[in-house]
Amino acid sequence: MLLFFVIQLIALVGTATPARSAPGDRPVEIVIESITPEVGAPGTVIEIRGRFVNTSDIPVTDLAVRLQRGAALDTRTDLADNDSDPVEANDSSTPFVALSRTLAASGVLPFTYTTTPEELRVSASGAYPLLVNVNGRAGSDPESRVGEQVILLPYFEQPPTAITGLSWLWPLVATPERNAAAVFTGSELAESLRPAGRLDQALAAIEKFPETDGSSPAPDPVTLAVDPALLEEVQVLAGGGYQVLVDGQQQTSSAASADAANWLARLRALAADLPVVPLPYADPDLAALLSRGERSAVERLLPDGPSGGLFQEILGVAPVQSIAWPPDGSAANPAVMDLLAEHGASQVIAEDRLTFFPGPDQETLEPISTIQTQSGPLTALVGDHVLSGLLQGDLTGPGAQARAQQRFLAELVVTAVEGSAQPRHLLLTPARDFDPATAGALMAAAARQPWLATEEVIDLDAAVPLPAARTVLSPAPESRTIPESQLAPLVGAMRARDDFASAMTDPDTDLLALDRALARAATSNRGPGPAGGDAAVADVVAAVGGLTATVGIIPPANGTYSLASADAPLVLTVLNNNPFTVEVTVRLSPRGAPGVTTTNVVQVLPALTRTTIAIPANVERSGSFTVIASISSPAGTALGTPVQLRVQSTVYGPVALAITFGAAALLALLFARRSVKYWRGRRRPTDDPDAGLADPRVPSDVADAPITEPLLVQPPPRSPV
Repeated sequence: MLLFFVIQLIALVGTATPARSAPGDRPVEIVIESITPEVGAPGTVIEIRGRFVNTSDIPVTDLAVRLQRGAALDTRTDLADNDSDPVEANDSSTPFVALSRTLAASGVLPFTYTTTPEELRVSASGAYPLLVNVNGRAGSDPESRVGEQVILLPYFEQPPTAITGLSWLWPLVATPERNAAAVFTGSELAESLRPAGRLDQALAAIEKFPETDGSSPAPDPVTLAVDPALLEEVQVLAGGGYQVLVDGQQQTSSAASADAANWLARLRALAADLPVVPLPYADPDLAALLSRGERSAVERLLPDGPSGGLFQEILGVAPVQSIAWPPDGSAANPAVMDLLAEHGASQVIAEDRLTFFPGPDQETLEPISTIQTQSGPLTALVGDHVLSGLLQGDLTGPGAQARAQQRFLAELVVTAVEGSAQPRHLLLTPARDFDPATAGALMAAAARQPWLATEEVIDLDAAVPLPAARTVLSPAPESRTIPESQLAPLVGAMRARDDFASAMTDPDTDLLALDRALARAATSNRGPGPAGGDAAVADVVAAVGGLTATVGIIPPANGTYSLASADAPLVLTVLNNNPFTVEVTVRLSPRGAPGVTTTNVVQVLPALTRTTIAIPANVERSGSFTVIASISSPAGTALGTPVQLRVQSTVYGPVALAITFGAAALLALLFARRSVKYWRGRRRPTDDPDAGLADPRVPSDVADAPITEPLLVQPPPRSPV
């Protein structure tokens, strides 16, 4: 038996960490730092390096160590089951080796353990759980197992004859931090651009250091997937003098400018050699927005729209617009697929969780399939969700990196064994917020394997000879990226924006900043907890609501108009406080009894000006009237605040004039009648010599009547009282 064990005691004087309890009350924590080779083969020497850490304040004596092996995990299902329910590592073991050293309280013992596959009785290809078992005495306790740790050993009985190709997507995405006024509301982006920050590590993981001869090697062949909103925000930071909220106060800062400028320069260098897939601006939840009828809002954010120009402007490259990568879950949404196909996408990144899995005994499907859309078939580039999920592991814990690398390689070994005679192709699609340190470590581990190669995502379609038959799950899963409490007001703001846009000649250009603010509020990359999303949505809703106040009627000084004629116009002053022209409809509505009628006026208001508008009016009567002046967009959205006006008129209206002229005519008629009778009476002949002395005040018909004797009228009797 080839067995070598090296123990070195390191006293932790002055630097020892406080004692803590180990899992299962075992005082010794076993940290495995590496296993070499990472993938075993017949005749190789397997070396495990690590350290024993005493997590208690009691020395551990009589230490003895051995390796134990579990049964081979030869399918991907076995590996998944082992993650949730680890198998017992009792199939084979090496003898215990006693150690002469004592593990001091809170002490550390580095170790190196070597063995061979033959000693472990490993034969068939697969992944084998290896358990490092340490026995000892903690203080006066009897001998027992004081520590254990399990790590996977991938193993090839025979090296595969075919190469397994890995295609890597590398998302560069961050939570948008600017509000509708383009003011940064946080500092997470600035921190991620600093050395050792998340975005800094995302570039460092794929950059290559110069060779010894000074030449610059090509970076790792990944395909960058970049959010243009991130480019825009980093460019603003790099320019210096940006606005940021600090404790609720807006300040001017340049603190992150140097880091941002350096990061952009590095990204430009990478983008010159690597393909760049454009994400929609701010990477919004496409499925959620389309489900609420906001198709036009989504279209404005796609790479063939204005946001696509940011790549050429900032990076100096043209993105690969034929490949689309919608957020998680959207690839199973027919509306999303139809829209992407209409806008020029011929390939779409999908998830295998959105398709029916092969059976337990079937091989892993190739990553190329087809999705039918109304515009024709789309090529689906299907990511492997298991491998992609492993990129999310946390490597900060002791020994976490070695365990993650071995688990990742175990998945690749088992996949390669499924079809060792045929080349395999796997697509890795990390989550948008993936940990680049983890992904970089696993990418480096894969690069050390001669049976693995790297393929460009853009070449994957040509590399796979026969697309796999997949069925997209139906119905499409509900999107839960944006909670309903945020989605409802956000959609309302988008509709209000469209109503206001009906008053504009070029809304897509003039409202570009607002559209991007709406997209940032609708991002699918919001951090945990609703607080950040609530604040972003409330801010942009207020910004959209403020649009209506930018156009309005300026009230007159005393609020009263005097009209001197029946058709005198009412003159109003309308303000457009926007840097673009708008078209509005001005109307006057009477309040109470109507006295004046007006005609609505459609007027184009120049940018940042006051415009005088004459409203045709027709006064129907004299007096004082109250009218309400208001303006609206062509879609009917009220703009500004309605203004109440008093209209004074001394002009007779048609009714008053009709009454006046009618009375005058009647008076003239009566006068004419009396005159006629008077002249007739003067021309009539008479035999009475005193006829000419008749009282002219007595009408002739009365004068000619016969005179009768007056009747004697008895006076009324007096009252006896």
